[in-house]
Amino acid sequence: MERDIDQMQGHIIVCGFGRMGRMVCRELGVKPVPFVVVERDEATVRRAEGDHYAVILGDATEEDTLRKAGLLRAAAVITAVPSDAENVFITLTVRALRPELVVVARAETESGTERLRQAGATRVVSAYAIGGHRMAQAILRPSVLDFVDLATHHRSLELQIEEIPINRAGSRPLGESEVRENLDVMVIAVRKAGGELRFNPSPTEPLAQGDRLLVVGEAQSLKALERKLQ
Repeated sequence: MERDIDQMQGHIIVCGFGRMGRMVCRELGVKPVPFVVVERDEATVRRAEGDHYAVILGDATEEDTLRKAGLLRAAAVITAVPSDAENVFITLTVRALRPELVVVARAETESGTERLRQAGATRVVSAYAIGGHRMAQAILRPSVLDFVDLATHHRSLELQIEEIPINRAGSRPLGESEVRENLDVMVIAVRKAGGELRFNPSPTEPLAQGDRLLVVGEAQSLKALERKLQ
C-alpha cells in the first residue's frame, strides 16, 4: 500500500474516516478519483482497509503524516475530522507546505467556520447548515430539490450535472466545440480560469485551457464530452 501511495499523483487526501469521511470516500470511489485516507484510530483504519481504500495510520495534524500521504503530489485535501480545532490545525499545516492547494474543511460550529476560513480553507462545509438548508428547500422548492438530487446522484443514468475541465491548449468559441449539437448536453455555465462564472454562455463564448464547463446531460454523453476536452 505504501508503494501504491508513493506512486500517486494528483490524488485527494481525506483526513478522517468517520461518518462524513466515509461518505466522501464513497463518492470519490464511484467517480473514480484516486485518494488516500489518513486516520489515527487503528480499528477505523482496518475498516478503511476492508473497503479496499489506500489508508495511512497516523495523525493528520502532523506534517510527517501528510507527507507520507503524498501531500506534495496531491491535488486537494479534505479534512473531515470531528473537531474544529484539529481541522484548523490541518489546514494551517497544509497551507505551510502547499499554499496553492485546494483545502475543503468540515466545520462543526459557526465560530469554527470562521476560523477555518481565516486559516486558509478554500471551502468550508457545515453539515448542520447544509442539512437545515435542504430541509427548508424540501418544503419551499421540492421539485428543484428533486432535480438536484437526481442530477448529482452517481447512480443516475438519465441525468447528471458535471463540472468538466478544459485541458486542451488554445482558445475557441463554445459554438465551434459542437458540445450541444453532437453530444446532446446542456451547458449551464463556464467558470473561467480566473474564477469568473458566466451563466448560459453564448455560442461565441471563448473556451480556453483552464476553464471548466458546468453541463447537464446523460452520464454517457458527459463521459464522451470529458474525453473530447482532454
